[in-house]
Amino acid sequence: LSLDDWTGPAAVCTVPPSRGKPSPSPGAPPKVMADEKPVERKSVPSELLLSEKWDKLLERVVINAGYGVVFGAAASLVLFRGRGPRLAFTSFSVGCGVGSAVERSSADFKQWH
Repeated sequence: LSLDDWTGPAAVCTVPPSRGKPSPSPGAPPKVMADEKPVERKSVPSELLLSEKWDKLLERVVINAGYGVVFGAAASLVLFRGRGPRLAFTSFSVGCGVGSAVERSSADFKQWH
């Protein structure tokens, strides 16, 4: 399961027993008639929220580390002559990319809804 498969926040949706379709305007408050039964939807489970946060973190880490490799290698080719300084500068750039990804994602982990 993912957040895309989930139907939405907790809400009350009225379903007439004869037609089986929800009310036409989901944003409006439900009108409950005598022959309709309110059906309650559950909120998104915390496992899906946590999984979505980890997926976003890993995506950011891979993308930012890739940017660090590309830009760090390009800059090290221009700035340094030896193999050691080039490798050190590229590694530093990758570390900066990973660090920025973790920093951006740490705010997501601190929020609990």
